[in-house]
Amino acid sequence: MDDDLNIDGSQKDGDDGRPAWMGQLSDDLKSNEVLTQFKTISDLGKGHLDLTEKSKSYIKPLGEKSTPEEVAEFRKAIGAPESPDGYKIERPDKFPEGFVYDEVLEKEFRELAFAEHIPPKQVASLYNFYLNRELKLHDEVSEFVKENRNKAVNTLKDIWKGDAYKENTEKAIRTFHKFLETSSPPETLGGAEGVKDWVEKNGFGDDPVMIWTFSKLFDLIGDDKFIKGAPAGGTGDVLDQMFPSMK
Repeated sequence: MDDDLNIDGSQKDGDDGRPAWMGQLSDDLKSNEVLTQFKTISDLGKGHLDLTEKSKSYIKPLGEKSTPEEVAEFRKAIGAPESPDGYKIERPDKFPEGFVYDEVLEKEFRELAFAEHIPPKQVASLYNFYLNRELKLHDEVSEFVKENRNKAVNTLKDIWKGDAYKENTEKAIRTFHKFLETSSPPETLGGAEGVKDWVEKNGFGDDPVMIWTFSKLFDLIGDDKFIKGAPAGGTGDVLDQMFPSMK
């Protein structure tokens, strides 16, 4: 058997531990440490072919000095659309009652994604995450409002037994609307609707103290002040009538 060959027929490593096949290389490559990982020429060939295959799917990242041609090539490689509207963003078929979808934010998100060359899949995933968080928050707030409304109604029913609840809540409704009508809130506060929205958004419409107060104001001021010009109480819940949007 040739003393230079291993049992399997491959060449033995040199005295320096390097693969024997490296002895065939030019002097400038013989000392290359990277090549020592390949024990045979076949291993080197397989490594080269594997690297060649991987390079086919390689996408060169953009840099600060990327040329327009490189940017275009990059966008094509990641499947970026030709305009912000080209991004596909999924919306629910139907939003929960009271949920206000932010069209402006979606438009700005699309424009930002387009400017930053974000791939479509990542854009859809990020926006879906945001939208689901907003929907979850809306559900939590809606449940909180519902619980407070129920507490307010139950508290008032404990104070006003039987028919007194309906009678006094009607007084509160008349007083509230008459106040908005006669107080002429300044436009800097949004007028009557602005005050109503403020009361609604800050939760005072669910406050039994506020409803009780408006009812008592009716008693103190007198019936004649509220017979005309203010909506009569109906059969619905007082909170729905005073703040119809908070259901």
